[in-house]
Amino acid sequence: MLDFKVISLASGSKGNSLIIQTDSTTIMFDCGGPKRYLIEALNQTNIQVNDIDACFITHQHSDHILQIKTFSSRPIYALDPIPSINTNLIQPLERVDINECVVVPFRLSHDISNVGYIIYTRNCKIVCVTDTGYLRLEDIALLSNADFYFFESNYEPAMLLSSSRPHMVKMRTISDGGHLSNDDSARYLKSMIGPRTQEVMLAHISEESNTFSLAIIAHAKAWLEDFPHIKLTCARQFEVSIGGNYD
Repeated sequence: MLDFKVISLASGSKGNSLIIQTDSTTIMFDCGGPKRYLIEALNQTNIQVNDIDACFITHQHSDHILQIKTFSSRPIYALDPIPSINTNLIQPLERVDINECVVVPFRLSHDISNVGYIIYTRNCKIVCVTDTGYLRLEDIALLSNADFYFFESNYEPAMLLSSSRPHMVKMRTISDGGHLSNDDSARYLKSMIGPRTQEVMLAHISEESNTFSLAIIAHAKAWLEDFPHIKLTCARQFEVSIGGNYD
């Protein structure tokens, strides 16, 4: 049984923020999006700013750290110093203990210094991957057989290329320093999910270059038939999405 709750407050190009919560610990990952919305979303889940034990930053693009000052009273962890913020610096693959949880960052490939996170609770393993053009082969084993994946499935190539986005943005998105397409995301997950995996929540789905149904279909075709017990959902841009233990 899962001993944690995953609460996606916001997921997409306009803002990203995720909560991992156990009975005794509340950890935030990123804090992007409008301040009023994030506070309202936290209130919906009965979480106050002071309840947050730590805030981990994946990278310093504005859609991931726009409201960092709102949460600056909490311990902030990041790869690089954040201007005007007391930052606890972390290193890839070095564990950080937050109460009974262990948080382990690992390198991702983006156009700015960036990490994903593995979170170990007392009994479970959670993998969070957003904003990456690819995963390194040596990290696949590290990320495999998690109980829960919060995993980027950003764009559908045909939609992206036909969109009104500038050519430079399109090329950046499909590059090794960009994002994962639906098919690439599904391919990685197929190689990593295992017997203990219970749920996958697709993340950072582009509003302009993807749809929830296209993302679900790509993953269903790739691996869901082999793992029909796994719950497959999508995180929304500005809508609270909850996974994990609902009790």
